[in-house]
Amino acid sequence: MTITLPKHILKACMEFFKAANAAKVPAVLIGGGALGMHGLLERRTTKDLDINVGREILTQAFKSRIHIVERKQKQDEPGTWLWREDLREDEIHVHATYLSGGMYDVSFDIKIPHPKHPQQQELLDTFVTFSQRREGIRFADLGPLLATKTVAVVSRGVSLVEKQETDGEDFEMTLLAMLDRKQKMPKQVAKLLLKPPVLRAFLNLNLYKNYGSFLTEIDVEVNEQQAQASSTRIDAVGSNGGNNQS
Repeated sequence: MTITLPKHILKACMEFFKAANAAKVPAVLIGGGALGMHGLLERRTTKDLDINVGREILTQAFKSRIHIVERKQKQDEPGTWLWREDLREDEIHVHATYLSGGMYDVSFDIKIPHPKHPQQQELLDTFVTFSQRREGIRFADLGPLLATKTVAVVSRGVSLVEKQETDGEDFEMTLLAMLDRKQKMPKQVAKLLLKPPVLRAFLNLNLYKNYGSFLTEIDVEVNEQQAQASSTRIDAVGSNGGNNQS
């Protein structure tokens, strides 16, 4: 399996996980970055990296292992970081940028479990359970990636038009890879993320309405009403669906 992340993004990701691993901070790469680690970013690239991380990342035990600077300079020192913590009542994010000293800076969107929401910690723990490591980087398995993409599609609906095409490509690519590699959706992941209302809303979207039968092939429980039988080939759905979203 060949990693299909651009070299500068892979380097930035490796530097982050080097510090996280040394500080024993649980961290899992998700999103497009994880697809690249699975070798699935041949048709597109990713501009930033999405990572779910334990709260230990906010401590000096982690931050002392990276070189944080206050602001971007005309000529940045390669390997330094911009670091902005966004602590809100219901969510915690870190917006970080790995500075290359040139035109290839890499942005990180780092999500941290909020103490008020134990389900966020449960999600991180589940990602850790269903993940693998390569080049020091821990990244989510295909099952969790497909599930999180499903939730993201439902959450966004049709409001972000520019994301529809990418969402469709990512979903199809991940599902095809699971079918090709004979992988199944972990029950723990499905229970946490693919609840009946989510699946119902997902399959009601025109772009995804023919995917029910394919989801059952990877052990996602879809009831008969949701999974209307379709003889449409999965590759045909992907190629035509981008124009059908309403």
